[in-house]
Amino acid sequence: MLFAGTFEAELLLELMLRHFGHPLATDREYRNSLLEAVAGVLHASADGEILIEDFPPDDMNFVAAPWFVRRLRSTTSTRMLGVPGLVN
Repeated sequence: MLFAGTFEAELLLELMLRHFGHPLATDREYRNSLLEAVAGVLHASADGEILIEDFPPDDMNFVAAPWFVRRLRSTTSTRMLGVPGLVN
């Protein structure tokens, strides 16, 4: 994740959540949890881990990662994945 700092990542995530009308967009604790999970997904992808079938790790980005985290949190027990921050 090549950001000048976490501020840019936090801001982008909040703007994305607000744009899509997410009910927890204003919940700082939720956003921080999601941001931590997104960072874990991006780090795992940078290490070459395939997290989405037929989706190369090099294609994982800051738009796809939050979608992936939200989908996992709503459909599976994410403790088994071993990605930091991905806990139900």
